[in-house]
Amino acid sequence: MGIISELMFYTNVLDDIMSHRIMYEENGKTQNAIRHNKRGFKSLYEAYSTGLINSIEAIFLADELHTLLSEELIEFINDSVRFKDKNISFKYKKYHE
Repeated sequence: MGIISELMFYTNVLDDIMSHRIMYEENGKTQNAIRHNKRGFKSLYEAYSTGLINSIEAIFLADELHTLLSEELIEFINDSVRFKDKNISFKYKKYHE
């Protein structure tokens, strides 16, 4: 069941970067990360700053879900005002399709 908190954590970090709650402006770190494209930051920065990315689709990627993690639970998470307001959605896809 740790997959839920793990995916929510990474989704929230991405949202914090895109909404500038996490910033790299100190000492030119943003420009340095863009220039050296650390971990694909340049592509991400360009995509969200130009409006190419305006939503986050977080995907539970697994062959099978834990029995307690159901489509209904994912729907419940998606119905949260917190995620709807930020245009964030969660889905499940089979790893081997």
